Amino acid sequence: MKNAIKIFKQGLDKWVSIENVSRPDGIIERCAVEYLQKALAYMENVTVVSATINTIGRYDMGELPPQTDLPDFCDVRIQEKTQGGNIANIIVWLPLNWNQRFFGTGGGGNRIDINWSYMETFRVMTLPRAIQNGFAAAVSDGGNQDPRHFEWGLNEETKELDWELIKNLSYRSTHSMTVIGKAVTKAIYGTEPLYSYYQGASGGGRQGLTEAQRYPKDYDGIWAADSAINWSKFTMNCIWPFLVMKEYNNFLSYKKLDAFNDAVIAEFGNSNGFIETLDVPEFDPNKLVGKQTDDGIITETDATVMKKIWEGPRTSTDEFLWYGYRPGTITWGEDQRQFGAIKYMRTDDKDVPVVLPICKAYIGSWLLRDPDWDWTTLTVEQFEELFQLSVNEFTEISSDNPDLTAFRDNGGKLLLSHGVNDELIPSDGTIDYYNRVLKQMGGEEQVLPFLRLFYTPGNGHTNVTTNGPGLCIADGMIALMKWVEEGIEPDSIETVRYDFSAKKVISTNQVDIYRKNSSK
Repeated sequence: MKNAIKIFKQGLDKWVSIENVSRPDGIIERCAVEYLQKALAYMENVTVVSATINTIGRYDMGELPPQTDLPDFCDVRIQEKTQGGNIANIIVWLPLNWNQRFFGTGGGGNRIDINWSYMETFRVMTLPRAIQNGFAAAVSDGGNQDPRHFEWGLNEETKELDWELIKNLSYRSTHSMTVIGKAVTKAIYGTEPLYSYYQGASGGGRQGLTEAQRYPKDYDGIWAADSAINWSKFTMNCIWPFLVMKEYNNFLSYKKLDAFNDAVIAEFGNSNGFIETLDVPEFDPNKLVGKQTDDGIITETDATVMKKIWEGPRTSTDEFLWYGYRPGTITWGEDQRQFGAIKYMRTDDKDVPVVLPICKAYIGSWLLRDPDWDWTTLTVEQFEELFQLSVNEFTEISSDNPDLTAFRDNGGKLLLSHGVNDELIPSDGTIDYYNRVLKQMGGEEQVLPFLRLFYTPGNGHTNVTTNGPGLCIADGMIALMKWVEEGIEPDSIETVRYDFSAKKVISTNQVDIYRKNSSK
């Protein structure tokens, strides 16, 4: 019998209420290795490792805080032998009180699984959040158990890349997780899910787009947030600010960066400290030349460096390569714990900028096959060559194919969102992709019935913020589920401003769908 569910916001990460639920007979007995292995026997490379019932309301995370307030659920662990011989670990959680829907979850950075211990303000779906809303859900590590956080693609002895593992990251393992997760779901509950959803942010957003492009029948609804789309291009942007500063022998302190940002917000921003319009601010940094800051007077060279950082990667002849971080976006912080592309570390009474480890590893280990690469040797000419090498070698990770014909024809709905002031992934890359989809698919009239983009001013990477309001996981999923299941097209979605010190919502607003040439 179809369970009755209600879809309404009950918190930043809670939006599904299940009513009149009757647990399927035998569900606890079916949560067993022998039964599941028999049910999945047609999958030659799949082994059921364990299947247990969790009724204690919590899941211990080792050194991280435990996940609490969990419903009773079946915890299934699967191993899949992937192409190339890597063993992928797949986890499927199945609440005993099920909403009859399946949820695929993604990862972040260059991993397809993710730390589950996220605050409610992050728009990142995890297994605990999924079962708290009644979904059966799955996650996979894609066969990657390498202790190296970012350099894992390279065999340091042979200087060769593990292309099979990289293909798992690119597209294979998210699809396998989905197929296996749905099979486990059917085996446990005795019926297939009514609907299947995927949500991921950053690297997880890239996975969602790959699913829509390569495996259009996997999901009815996909929400790709702040996506690491255009991977082979935008990943080169994170070294660009450092290259510019090195080439001019002029490393801007975060205090001077603050001064430039304050001036942009003073001219274009609102009382909450962010820019409400969607146009890129046309701000001349030379206006600040001669201004006194806590770290000295702003010079003409400072202004030139700032301008080039905002412009983004260019060739040695100043030709466009990719988008930079928008003026009004704070991409730096006082120390390495700060979110953003430019980190500072206090060394010998100086604030020294530090390249993001994932950025250094991508160029050093993945492109140059040299984990000891010294980024300070990089030149603009070499950067241009490496940019092209990145595009040539890693295009399949990029998930930027604009042809979504099969996904549309299968009835799928795709929700794209991006914080305008994303401090890690330049948000104009998502606009670039959206415009290419419009060109490929025949314009907005043809695209809006299956794809909608929400572009949130002032908001940053994957998180609700104090200044610019952003989408929370509940509001985005409510919009997506009502679109898929009730045919209600989302013209606007609620956004949230959050006070992190008081741990409460400051205010809510609405963001309308992005349209080409939108300015507001």
